[in-house]
Amino acid sequence: MVFDGPTQAPFGYRCVSQADAICVGSWTKGLFIILQGPTPATLEFIDKLGPLGGKPAAVFVTYDLATGRTLGKMADRITARGAQVTGQFKSKGPTVAAGFGSWLKSLGTNVT
Repeated sequence: MVFDGPTQAPFGYRCVSQADAICVGSWTKGLFIILQGPTPATLEFIDKLGPLGGKPAAVFVTYDLATGRTLGKMADRITARGAQVTGQFKSKGPTVAAGFGSWLKSLGTNVT
């Protein structure tokens, strides 16, 4: 499933909340190597999700210099919605984060 914005049907908050597993990502916002964190829009998105009832979830970030506590902040917020965070990934540049394919396979998906 591809999420294309909170108001674009049929992929709104409710649809995402009903998924079997959830992966939420953000770029790392900050000042070089200080004050890193997820974007306010990412945190707002997580906060508007419905109850996640123990569903597996992953968080990921993209970054240039450092990630700070970006992954931890996102993981804490999505855990507060009831998800079980089973993966945290970071990617520098346009590459798939190391371990992401293994996380997908752990969900029982066919990923090559």
